[in-house]
Amino acid sequence: AGLLSTAPVILSVLAPTTHHRYGVDATSTLLRGTLWSVPATMAFALVVATTATAIGGLAAVAAGLVCLVAVDRLMTLGRSRLRAHDRVAP
Repeated sequence: AGLLSTAPVILSVLAPTTHHRYGVDATSTLLRGTLWSVPATMAFALVVATTATAIGGLAAVAAGLVCLVAVDRLMTLGRSRLRAHDRVAP
């Protein structure tokens, strides 16, 4: 919960600053990117937290990175399918 709760705090500074300097499109990209990255970040933290004592810190981080990349790829695949679906006329 602590890892997830930092995102709104950081975004409460970054979003208004980005909006002021670069506009709505940049702010939307910042927020969208943050939301899309949360599942992979949480998967990494979960794997490391649950396996560190059993398999050691370095192995837990390696496993967490593998999980992070896998979840990120799944999110990217899902995002590309959503974009393709949006372009098809009903």
